[in-house]
Amino acid sequence: LTLSEEGRTLDMQYVELAGDGREQSVNLYLSPDTDGVHTYTLSTAVLDGELTGQNNRLDFSIKVIKSKMSVFYLEGAPRPDMTFLKKTLERDRNIEVHTIFFRPDGSAYPQMPSDSRSAWFAHDLIILGNVEADRIRRWEGHIVDFVEQKGGGLVMLGGSRSFDLGGYGGTPIGAMLPIRLDGSGRGVFETPFVPVLTPDGQVHPVMKLSDDPVASGRLWAELPPLPGLNLAGTAKPGATVLSVHPTWQIDGVNAPVVAVSRYGPGKVMAMTPYGLWRWDLMMWGAGATHASYERFWSNAVRWLTAYEGGQRVRIITEKLYFRGGEPVAFKGQVYDENFRPLDGADIQVTVQAQPSETPPLHIALTPVTAGSGRYTGSIRFLTEGTYTFTARALYAGAEIGTDTGGFSVGETTAEFLQTRMNRNLLDRLATVTGGQFYPIAEAQRLGEDLNLPETVTTQTQHVQLWHHPYVFILLVALLSAEWLLRRAFGLQ
Repeated sequence: LTLSEEGRTLDMQYVELAGDGREQSVNLYLSPDTDGVHTYTLSTAVLDGELTGQNNRLDFSIKVIKSKMSVFYLEGAPRPDMTFLKKTLERDRNIEVHTIFFRPDGSAYPQMPSDSRSAWFAHDLIILGNVEADRIRRWEGHIVDFVEQKGGGLVMLGGSRSFDLGGYGGTPIGAMLPIRLDGSGRGVFETPFVPVLTPDGQVHPVMKLSDDPVASGRLWAELPPLPGLNLAGTAKPGATVLSVHPTWQIDGVNAPVVAVSRYGPGKVMAMTPYGLWRWDLMMWGAGATHASYERFWSNAVRWLTAYEGGQRVRIITEKLYFRGGEPVAFKGQVYDENFRPLDGADIQVTVQAQPSETPPLHIALTPVTAGSGRYTGSIRFLTEGTYTFTARALYAGAEIGTDTGGFSVGETTAEFLQTRMNRNLLDRLATVTGGQFYPIAEAQRLGEDLNLPETVTTQTQHVQLWHHPYVFILLVALLSAEWLLRRAFGLQ
């Protein structure tokens, strides 16, 4: 079994087949040198007696990311929220977390990064826990540039030193948050509560504890109550509130619990509650697990670190490599100007083979579920080769945006994946159609079972010789011969 890329062998294993039809596992290893999309080939030699060699090769693609997602988590002092969040992030193999907290004397442990922008820009997400604004004042400009210029993600968590209580009102960091801080130093609401998802939160990727919306809502309802939240202000224009307090209101609207917004090319999330560790530890006491807590933070980190550059239209294929004959599925996500999911868009995808020697193909994507802003569609019967696509989205006749991408189609088709005789299927087909199935070993029975009576068929064919060209040629030849003979013997 050989693993290769563009004809270059990466790994090889010799496999001795047991011959009893059972699957056998083989480990092959690869280490990509560069990031991006890599297409690899698994192949085996054609053995004696094989019906076909077309199923001895499989192409597949892998998207290699540059590195792990780097999270810089800053806390004012050790607390349960820090302990459980740090452990949760560390369990994710795709996340590299760097945690720093301040001692009572004001020193940081471990040491804070240098004052250079590059030290802060080396991360993908910054989490500000229960830490006052004055503690990080000297790095405030780097944090703002990290979001506004690099496009990084920022989260602020609730606590006695967060939001207005932490002095963030009127600061550059406070200006980036999706909720208002008026500098009044409001306190906390210390009554246990269960957050309520907003309509936006029910479809937002951060809040999806399950791919099934009904199951996701049920999982949110099963989480234990939180002890309280910071009394911050209402959401700013353009922000999206994902969950709210069930009863407590600020300026006539339910107090935001989780809110997100875009700030330049970056993303910012405000989580006003504290005591989030309960979603981990107390779920074990209720006979469940911390799966919902882990899923929430996994969603949040990935959404906050996904650089989209303000892209409102995103179209991708279900995968990067498809087998011959396999439908190519497209998935799309469309947002409005405030980056809320947008329904009712007209999305046209143009697929072009490379090199572009054939006419392009067109497909329209259709909505998936109301309120999600998601669309899907597929195209079939593409021949082997490399393809590019361009998607264009319109809403109310105006263009929202475009997106581009690519994929490959291989030569292996479904009928070659399993070449053994499917006896049960053939028997059923024969029964349904009123026939009978014969294996090769019993093929001689076919003539006997048909019991066809012997028949004699007489066929009559009428030919008009006078109109046949050969007759005309024969007559001309005879007359010519007679004339030649007469000339030869001097006859008249």
